[in-house]
Parts: sequence; C-alpha cells; structure tokens
Amino acid sequence: MKLVKNLAIFSVILASTVVSAKHLSLKDISPVVIASSPVAGATTVDPSTNEITVEFSKEMMTNKMWSVVTLANAQFPQITGDVYFKNDRTFVIPVKLKANTVYAFSINSKNKSGFKGVNGKAAQPYIISFKTNGKK
Repeated sequence: MKLVKNLAIFSVILASTVVSAKHLSLKDISPVVIASSPVAGATTVDPSTNEITVEFSKEMMTNKMWSVVTLANAQFPQITGDVYFKNDRTFVIPVKLKANTVYAFSINSKNKSGFKGVNGKAAQPYIISFKTNGKK
C-alpha cells in the first residue's frame, strides 16, 4: 500500500513537471556554451595558440557583458589584449600560453553571471580546461 501511495505522489509530481515544460519556449532557456577553442579537455594544445574562443547557443549581449572567472588553484591564461565578441555568439580572449601547462577557468559561475543572452538570461556556467603540449 505504501508503495502505491508513493508511486501516486511521484506520478503527480511528474505530471506537473511535464505540464510546466509544455509552456516553455526556446526563448525562455538560458544560453549555453556549445563550443570552445581550444576544446575543453584537450591535452595537446599548441602553446603558440594566441586566442581562446567561446561560442554560445544564442545571441548574446555583447557590450562588456561577461564574466571570465578564475578557479581556485588553477592556472589562468595571460590575457594579452582586450577581450571582445567577434559576432553576437562568439567571444574571443587574446592570450599567451606557456608550454606544458594546465589552464582552467569558467565562463560565468554561481555568483558571477555577466555573460547574458539578448533575452536577459544568464548563460549557464561552463568550465574550460586544457593542457598545452611541451613544445613551443
């Protein structure tokens, strides 16, 4: 009997979630990172790479709206110029990288949400980490 009651409660919760999802449109969803260069998790990045690019799933607010966040105990790339959006979805960070180094940073975070879509919704946090190879 207890199992039946629990299943009934679960069914009600599931049904209400499905009904709510029917009213959701793509305009309501926060942007997400869909690509980066170097690719997150890459282990053989050329240290002569001079820019990091981040592509979002939606058009972004591009007027100085960003949060590139350092991570505790992580190496952050040396930024060599102004960061900028090259179009409404692609963010560029000019950098100088060292050989044989692991880098990690976040696009937005729980407390910093400067990257926003034109719908005003903050982009979901996304960690980019990669390792350069030993040759320069």
